[in-house]
Amino acid sequence: MSTTRRLDARGVLDEGPSPKEQTLGYMLWDATRHFTREFARRIARHGLNFGQFPFMRELWEEDGLTQRELADRAGMRGPTVVVAIQRLESDGMVRRERSAEDRRKTHIFLTRKGRDVFRKVVPEIQFINDTLTREFTAAERRALHALLGKLRNNIRDSGLA
Repeated sequence: MSTTRRLDARGVLDEGPSPKEQTLGYMLWDATRHFTREFARRIARHGLNFGQFPFMRELWEEDGLTQRELADRAGMRGPTVVVAIQRLESDGMVRRERSAEDRRKTHIFLTRKGRDVFRKVVPEIQFINDTLTREFTAAERRALHALLGKLRNNIRDSGLA
């Protein structure tokens, strides 16, 4: 955290956090930027890029989703899903299968390689989570999750998302 030296309204030297570091938006952006950079570096060692991760995470939770379900669950638009799935397929991590019930739908399934990547990425996720919260108590970790959940819901409910 950087400090700013400035004179207050009375002419007294004030040394404290810079004004930008007192805003929620800046704090979230800065934390996300650092998190994203490190997490992307760690999962790249396993052949996965940061943009592919949300899709793989959803398939790890429920294999065989349709492209539409995958887009909805990952919170991404259709074209982004198509590009990511094409790349994951060419990397041998997923395979596509036409639906037997509705030929217009395509289901996405993990391959053995895709499941193996999951087993390698889970420790990376755990390391990042543990590192980021190493000075937190268990109660603070629960509170952080609860507060971030409320923040996310407020964003969604406000129409900002």
